[in-house]
Amino acid sequence: MALYVAITLGLVAVSFGVIQLRIAIALSLLVWYNPKLAWAIIIGNAITGFFSPWGLINVVVGAATPAVFIFCMIILKKRGVGLLVISFMPTVFVPVGIGSMIMFVSGMPVNFGSWLSVAAPLAVSTFIVMTVLGVPLFKMLEGRKWFRAAILQNDK
Repeated sequence: MALYVAITLGLVAVSFGVIQLRIAIALSLLVWYNPKLAWAIIIGNAITGFFSPWGLINVVVGAATPAVFIFCMIILKKRGVGLLVISFMPTVFVPVGIGSMIMFVSGMPVNFGSWLSVAAPLAVSTFIVMTVLGVPLFKMLEGRKWFRAAILQNDK
């Protein structure tokens, strides 16, 4: 949780907005290795919402959106789905949840074109962080003893 908040706030210039590159969202992949980390990621998202330009609504939506995709990730992992496929869950859910929230608080017209103008950049940036950067990073880390000891120790 603290790591999620630290990374997000340390990179605040690129962590919020329609065009964002929230590097900390890649930590959601830790849930594939240890589902017990789900609440830490969800609470970390809620805490960072307090620092967003959208205020309290981002606390709620910013926690609810990852809650949905994280629990989908856990269900898919139990069904044998691999890390690469699971990495697409945030790419699907972030544009829907966060994109809709941004539209609402920005007072944009409610139509598909407006939503797409917000959702598309969110989908691209989430895909880059989760699948292009996150999956190779975690595949590299899973071979490290310290990573297995730190992340997998409580998943018994």
